[in-house]
Amino acid sequence: MRSLLLRFKKHPAGHAAALACTRPDGSVTWQRQRPRHAAFFTRHDLTHYAVETVLAYRRGFFGLIADGWNFDDFGHPWPRGPIPADADPAELIVGFFDAERTSPTPWSAEDFNRYAAGCFASLGVPGAAPPP
Repeated sequence: MRSLLLRFKKHPAGHAAALACTRPDGSVTWQRQRPRHAAFFTRHDLTHYAVETVLAYRRGFFGLIADGWNFDDFGHPWPRGPIPADADPAELIVGFFDAERTSPTPWSAEDFNRYAAGCFASLGVPGAAPPP
């Protein structure tokens, strides 16, 4: 990930949050998370930071932000199109952690494989069918 300054802000009452990302060229993109989404997206974004930093991914979520994507580019109507198929697998890994966090029990390797196969199949990766 190229230099990107991340600023997380939590509302004093804890029910809202915001994230601002300053790119190396000085441009900024930011998003406010409303109360019902604040807890999820703060953890989700911090998980992206951890995964992309530790695994040295350059084209995960924050890599795309550093390349000029804005928060609004990551959802309907997808102004830049879907996340590039050649992007690092950060979304897969972060999605795994998000899904496991909401599960009542830790996931097994089989659970992860089923989840990964479904993600790859949705991206049109050949031979990516969920295991039986």
